[in-house]
Formats: sequence, structure tokens, C-alpha cells
Amino acid sequence: MIIDDIKLHLQRQALSVVETKKGQIIIIVMPSDVPNAVAYLFNEKKLRFMTVTGIDVRSYFELTYHFSDDTPGTIISLRTRLSDKNSPKIASISSIIKGANWIEREIHEMLGIVFEGHPNLKHLLLSEDWPAGNYPLRQNRQPDGK
Repeated sequence: MIIDDIKLHLQRQALSVVETKKGQIIIIVMPSDVPNAVAYLFNEKKLRFMTVTGIDVRSYFELTYHFSDDTPGTIISLRTRLSDKNSPKIASISSIIKGANWIEREIHEMLGIVFEGHPNLKHLLLSEDWPAGNYPLRQNRQPDGK
């Protein structure tokens, strides 16, 4: 069973591994563990990379890397939090999964998260003259909630 394999292999990286409902597994990891966990899910478990979602949750950013185990129809979500709202950074996974290039660019553009090691974080959706430091999907609150 895939959840048992994940728990065994990622036991040092995973803060938790939970099957929330039949067919959905959520793995919580620290940001520094994302590349290793992604490489395991993609390269070793041969899961299909779907996308990455990023949201601004007032006091932190949350990134969720979504994978699919298509045969049984299981969705595996690798979730992490970036608590530095002023300078959010995480390692790019684009060297592991080429298809992550575009979604990392979009998240960078919309939320201002820097994907370190990304080959080209240029604009994807917004015009080139879009004001620097203005991220459309960031909540307009200070990190302390004001």
C-alpha cells in the first residue's frame, strides 16, 4: 500500500502522513525537505505530478505539491509552510520535474515566493511593466495580522 511505503521512506522528513479519506493522502514536511520528498514521489514511486498550489494564510504561505497514483486513483499532497512572509523562499523542484517550471513562475509572480535555483523566474501572466513587489494573490496584511 502506498501510504505504508511513504511512511517508511519519508519517516525522517514527514512531520505527518495522514489518509484524510479514501484516496487522499496528505504529507506535511518542512520546506527544506520538499526536494527530497518530491524526488521520492516522482522518481521512485513514479507518481504523476499534477500541480503546485500556493496560498497566503495570513501568517504564512502554504505550498501543496499534488501528485496522482492513477491506477488506484489516489491523490498524494505534499504540504509545507513558509513562515517568512517578508522574504518567502523555497528550493525549486524544476530540476526534478521539468513541468514544475511554469507553475513555480506563476506562484512567484502571484505571491512573490522565490523558488531558489529556478532557471528563469520571469513574468508569465502579468505584463513586464507590472510594479515590482506587487503580488496580486497576497493578502494586504502585515505578517503580524494588522
